[in-house]
Amino acid sequence: MITNYLKYYFLAFVFTFSISVVKAEIPVAEYLDQESGSWAHKISDYAYVFERNDCKIKWNAIKNKTGDSYLRVRRNCPYKFIDQIKLHRAILNKIDSKTPIHSYKYITWGMFCDESNLDWCKPIAELSLQSEDYIDYWKNYPNSRINNPNSIFVKLANSSQSYSSFNKLLLEFGVKVKLESVEKVFSSKLNSSPFSSEFGDKHSTNNPRIMYNVGMAVFEIIQLVTNRDTHQLIDTLADPR
Repeated sequence: MITNYLKYYFLAFVFTFSISVVKAEIPVAEYLDQESGSWAHKISDYAYVFERNDCKIKWNAIKNKTGDSYLRVRRNCPYKFIDQIKLHRAILNKIDSKTPIHSYKYITWGMFCDESNLDWCKPIAELSLQSEDYIDYWKNYPNSRINNPNSIFVKLANSSQSYSSFNKLLLEFGVKVKLESVEKVFSSKLNSSPFSSEFGDKHSTNNPRIMYNVGMAVFEIIQLVTNRDTHQLIDTLADPR
C-alpha cells in the first residue's frame, strides 16, 4: 500500500512538473506601454509580448477615454499561424485573466497575412479570380460598379472563412471574430503574384489581376452568448460552406 501511495505522489509530481515546464516554455512579458502613441486619447495601454529568437508577437490591450476597449496585434514571426497558435493562446490567457476578451470591441491585426505566411490569403486570391465584382473593378475602374476594393476583400475573406484557425483559437475564450474593415488592398497580375505557380496554369494566357492581402485588417469581436452559438461556430469552422 505504501508503495502504491509513493507511485501516486511520484506520478502527481511528474505531471505537475510537466505542466510547469510547458507553461515556462511560453513566457509572456506584461508592461504599461508608455512608448505607444495617442496617449492623449487613452486611459491605459498594456502590452503583452512573447519574444524569442526570430519570433516576436505583441498584443496591446487598450482602453480609450471614450470608454471603448480594443486589442492591437503586431507580429514579426516567420512561422505559419497554426504554429503560432500556442503563443497567441498564452498571451490571450494573460489578457483574459485581467479583462475578459469579450469586453473588447475589436482587434486591429496589421497585415492580413505576413509575407512569410500567406495561408489566409490564398483562398482570397483564388476567389478574386472568380469574383464578378473584382473582375469588373480591375477591368473597368473608375467606371466599375464598386469603386473601392476594400469591401470586396472583406466579402471574400468572410465568405471563405480563410481565418478560421484564428476563430478556433478565440472560441476557447467565448468569442469569435468577423473581418469588419481593411485598408490598402494588395493586388497584382497573377503571373507576378506569390500564387503564380498555384493558379497560373489555368489563367496564364490572360494573366488576370488578383487581390490577396491588405495593409491593415480590423476584426469585430462577437461574444458567444449561449452553448448553441458555440456549437454553431464549431460546425461552421468544421465545414465552411
